[in-house]
Amino acid sequence: MRANAYILSVLELLRNNGKFFLGWGLAALGLRLLFVFCFPAVVDDSRLYADLAENWLQHAVYGITNSGHIMPTLSRLPGYPAFLAAVFAVFRANNFRAVLLIQVLFDLGTCLLIADLAHRMLSERAAKAALVLASLCPFLANYAAAALTETLEIFFTALALDLAICGIERLGRDEESASEPAWIPWLACGFSIGACILLRPDGGILLCAAVGYLILFFLRRRRVTTPEQGSGYSIGPAPVLLSAIIVAFAALLPLVPWTVRNLLTFRRFQPLAPRYANDSDELVMAGF
Repeated sequence: MRANAYILSVLELLRNNGKFFLGWGLAALGLRLLFVFCFPAVVDDSRLYADLAENWLQHAVYGITNSGHIMPTLSRLPGYPAFLAAVFAVFRANNFRAVLLIQVLFDLGTCLLIADLAHRMLSERAAKAALVLASLCPFLANYAAAALTETLEIFFTALALDLAICGIERLGRDEESASEPAWIPWLACGFSIGACILLRPDGGILLCAAVGYLILFFLRRRRVTTPEQGSGYSIGPAPVLLSAIIVAFAALLPLVPWTVRNLLTFRRFQPLAPRYANDSDELVMAGF
């Protein structure tokens, strides 16, 4: 494989099925635009995220507006407010229409990632079926029209899983390509998981799944079979263990600034958002 093998695989899938992907891509786009223009969802959480984004963008304070004052908060992770701040900086504040249209593009990317994941794991026929199902999925389309974390979370989840499969394919092949070490897909996978965690705390489940699988792989010394090879090849324990360490490091690294900020601002070790999404001085109705 060459250094851009991952990109080449996606491009090859598109090139071999150009009309099919174009047709269903337009269908997916039309369905999502229907939701955006006819059923847009800007809810209370959307406005809370927007308030965080505006205060962060205009006053360099990650906080909410309370009685005219900006109060620092740790109730929400900074992933989605950072996305909103970037959109608002380009398309003006509170431009939720721009937010939803950009989310549509992310969701179209999710459909492509799902198809590529099916292609890597199964076959080209499975990739086509996966694309159709993802393109017409009403839940994905509906999320794209809601100013909430779900669309970006699903995109980075699909990206992390696709990169993980790519990493498994590359394990044990380091000697074939010095220009693309096997750890590169795992590094990208870890950063994708880190993006998931910064969007929603339950993104940590994906980290546990990826690292847990690699540890199990390490313990059982399994063989890998790829369609192009038709037979298995052995993987030594060192590359598998290194991959697990890289994924964990890359996924947790983006949380360091957030954790340090919470320590300095609130004197509290809080690497994620609190369980009940509350601030330190906020009343919590546990179990409600």
